[in-house]
Amino acid sequence: MPASCVFCQIARGEVPSHVVHRDEDVIAFLDRAPLALGHVLVMPTAHVETLDDLPDALLVPVFDAVRRTSIAVQKALRAEGFSPWLDKDKFLSCVEHRTAGSDQRPANT
Repeated sequence: MPASCVFCQIARGEVPSHVVHRDEDVIAFLDRAPLALGHVLVMPTAHVETLDDLPDALLVPVFDAVRRTSIAVQKALRAEGFSPWLDKDKFLSCVEHRTAGSDQRPANT
């Protein structure tokens, strides 16, 4: 893990975060600057630059954590749905939750 990667620092517990899920392979935590209520970042605990770089052995653990996190946050917020997305330059799955009356969505950049 690169020492300067803030996400690796979060995975190692060196940067404070509000963790909502953690296991050997995956960490999920609330975004510091959420785009919407319930904005959660889900990522492998190992440094992975892009989705193309994600080892096959981590596909199921990462996307299972996205699914389980989404279900839990939707229930907690009584949300109408979610929008998972991947940043184009870095590997990171985000789960945006839409609550009643909310039209906040991730920007398409």
